[in-house]
Amino acid sequence: MFKKYKDILNIALPAMGENFLQMFMGMVDSYLVAHLGLIAISGVSVAGNIITIYQAIFLLLWEQLFPASFPKVWDRKINLN
Repeated sequence: MFKKYKDILNIALPAMGENFLQMFMGMVDSYLVAHLGLIAISGVSVAGNIITIYQAIFLLLWEQLFPASFPKVWDRKINLN
């Protein structure tokens, strides 16, 4: 029973950590430009969203071009029963 939860956590925890670090980076960016005004904060927010989209696109492209560099964790069967 505990093995299936361990498998799920091995897949989910790195993704959760990366999402937290990306959110934290956006907060720090906003904090650093907050004294410049509302337009600067809006620019940081828009740029952060664009960077997030580019990261997702390039990660997908990299995985498709070089599949051996990514572990296939989804190929393992996880029995949830």
